[in-house]
Amino acid sequence: MEAIGAVGSLLGIIDIATRCICALAEMRQRFKESNLTIETLSGQLITVRAALGQINLLIVESLSQDEQHYQLTLDLSAAIGCCNLLLRLLDEQLAKLQYSDTDEVTFLSKVNLMLESKGTEDCLTRLDRQINALNLLVTAFKCRNPRVQQEFLEEKESRSVFDQVKDDSASLMVVCDSASFVTQRTWTTTGTSRFSANFSFDAEILQANAYKATLRSLMRRAQTDNSRERYSQNTRTKSPDGPTLPRLPRRVKISRPENVMHVTHVGYDVLYGRYTGLPPDWAKALESTT
Repeated sequence: MEAIGAVGSLLGIIDIATRCICALAEMRQRFKESNLTIETLSGQLITVRAALGQINLLIVESLSQDEQHYQLTLDLSAAIGCCNLLLRLLDEQLAKLQYSDTDEVTFLSKVNLMLESKGTEDCLTRLDRQINALNLLVTAFKCRNPRVQQEFLEEKESRSVFDQVKDDSASLMVVCDSASFVTQRTWTTTGTSRFSANFSFDAEILQANAYKATLRSLMRRAQTDNSRERYSQNTRTKSPDGPTLPRLPRRVKISRPENVMHVTHVGYDVLYGRYTGLPPDWAKALESTT
């Protein structure tokens, strides 16, 4: 990742983090009592923003001048991409909570529903992993030379943290862009496809276990939907060739036949241009309109 591109990405993510922190601060003011989830989420976002700012300074100072190990570049790209997806998704959820002073109860109900959801719990977990990854990157930047960086980043604990970040990125990509490149537009497609982006680490993300499992599930779902559609098309009754029954004007009244068994089959004789099988009074009514 080039230094200029990395700095631009980090500044954009820092701006999103700041927007989320401000939105949570407004929510905190609306609650009469302190909410643990809001406090935890705000604290994690502040930590992420601080770590991103520190990495941004380190990039400006060293990445554009000193030689860095390629593993640091790969891990930096993965962490920035995951953080970008995570904060954009959180920002979108917070933006949906529109409220007014005259509808306090409804607003607080919506906030509580969001804070108690499984998605918010997952967000807290992923933010915690993101903080660990960013702290490792800060430490790696401070290593003396590329060889020391490589040794630090290739430690088992370090690889475990960045593997979790890659898995989180794969899951977030599915959430943010349900329009998979395998199924052009499935029933899971949402309006969040604008978050789709191409990163230099896409090839690595595609190898993540979470993304592979989701990809296989989408492929099976697409095959099942296509099979059902073909079966529905093959079994659907087709309309017979020839003209349909003409629409009668409102002034024409058709009496119900006394014996309903008289209407056994209605057909259309193409040779003579008339309907067959109709009761006499129905046939006369049709002839009077033609």
